[in-house]
Amino acid sequence: MNTAQQDTADFPRLLRGVRVLVVEDDPDSRELLEVVLRDAGMIVDSASSVPEAFDALMANRPDVIISDIGMPFENGYSFLRNLRQVLLEEGSKIPALALTGYVRPEDRERAFAAGFDMHLPKPIEPDHVLRALAELTRR
Repeated sequence: MNTAQQDTADFPRLLRGVRVLVVEDDPDSRELLEVVLRDAGMIVDSASSVPEAFDALMANRPDVIISDIGMPFENGYSFLRNLRQVLLEEGSKIPALALTGYVRPEDRERAFAAGFDMHLPKPIEPDHVLRALAELTRR
């Protein structure tokens, strides 16, 4: 077994019990992420909009957030900027991964400026997402 295969095999051990909030308006993408993350042993909460995401955050504080950028009404940039402000006032931080179809260099820069810690392109590659989450949660 090569190193990449070994790393992939370790995700359920590394990520077991990590609570993640998935913010994704597309039901198929959200469901795919939920399956991948649960298969890796993670506890998954999900939201289809920014207001739902804030409700989910109040109910169960996640260890990490995955958010789409392009959502109706309020986008992921705005969501993260607002969330960072709330968390700053509390003195806490939750790592966040932008998972998006916006992949130009200026899109990456905008995601980082909004407060995302990492940026991955869609369509998702499950191993890339799990590696990113392991890095963000320092597992």
